[in-house]
Amino acid sequence: MTQYTESDLRAVFEEYSTEGPSGPAHLQEITRRGRVARLRKRGMAGAVLVGAAAATVGVVAAFGPYGGASAPGPASAVRVTNGVDLPGTAVGMNGDTLELIYSENHSTVGEGVKVTFQPTTYNTGYSIRCADPNVWVLVRQGNETGFDRCGDRHGDRLDAQYDWQSAGPGWLGKPQHLEIWIFPSDAPLGQKIEDGSGTYDMDTIVTKPERLAKVVNQRPSEWTIGVYDKPAPQ
Repeated sequence: MTQYTESDLRAVFEEYSTEGPSGPAHLQEITRRGRVARLRKRGMAGAVLVGAAAATVGVVAAFGPYGGASAPGPASAVRVTNGVDLPGTAVGMNGDTLELIYSENHSTVGEGVKVTFQPTTYNTGYSIRCADPNVWVLVRQGNETGFDRCGDRHGDRLDAQYDWQSAGPGWLGKPQHLEIWIFPSDAPLGQKIEDGSGTYDMDTIVTKPERLAKVVNQRPSEWTIGVYDKPAPQ
């Protein structure tokens, strides 16, 4: 997933606003959100995913519906379902080979998933792939945000990867958390909220994604997330 730019956000919300470019897309809020997003994007040829951040070997990775549902048991190293597949290894930003150390498959969109993980290095990468490349993916990690369509991802190169600077102090040695919200391709971006309290603009989607999730409801559509890192020291 590419991180959004100011021009990208303008185009998205002008396109999906019910009143067109002059309508209530709240471009000032959109561009403000664009400046706030700091998650490092690694734009490499053959980028493979949409999503954000991370995890580990020996990882205690818990994937489940956001809100506290129990996590499933360990997933297989490589998961292939309905054409949504992940490579067993990926190429990092400096050419290093990273291993797929955890993957999880989901069969619905229109909800949030909370991922808990404990990194082993500062160079963890990620991949999210979707059966429908047009679904929207929101990723939140701390104060960092990524938002884009999932896209049709193939190959073994990462779209985003942490380094020491982007991970920051305290990254290692404790669990980290990541939120992923997947919305259907026809989600009402830029349209008016039913109760008249505004529109589904970037500020609303980023800060209160559950409002949009409530409108679109859960729908069947498969997607998978894989996290890549160096093996933990033995």
